[in-house]
Amino acid sequence: MYDSGLRQGCPASQILIDFYTKDIFKGVRGVRVPGLTSRIPGLLFADDAVLLAESSADLQDALNTITEWSDTWEMAVNASKCGIMTISGELTTDMTLQGQKVNSTDQYTYLGYIMNSKWDVTGTIKNNKNKVRKAV
Repeated sequence: MYDSGLRQGCPASQILIDFYTKDIFKGVRGVRVPGLTSRIPGLLFADDAVLLAESSADLQDALNTITEWSDTWEMAVNASKCGIMTISGELTTDMTLQGQKVNSTDQYTYLGYIMNSKWDVTGTIKNNKNKVRKAV
């Protein structure tokens, strides 16, 4: 494993992270979206990723795929910064990523957007109001 990388804010970091992670979802089944012909495996922005799955089994398969990818590229994933949020249904078993348990959560923040299982945007609106108040 490497203990160092690019400095935060390095101009090359965006290009390199895109190049390095372009295949991270390869082999992930993803979800069907009405109106689209291909499945969506997840969302990726720099080093922030969201996996999408239609069942507990599909989710663990996706986590196993990410584990294989991470191990191949000698990258460690901090499972304590990860969370599993179900939109409908229940998790049938504990989920693991690189041998670490990934905890369930009722809400998850991705790129400043607070998502929850009820699709309620109130949390994001309140969060944005607080940011504006602090900035003024």
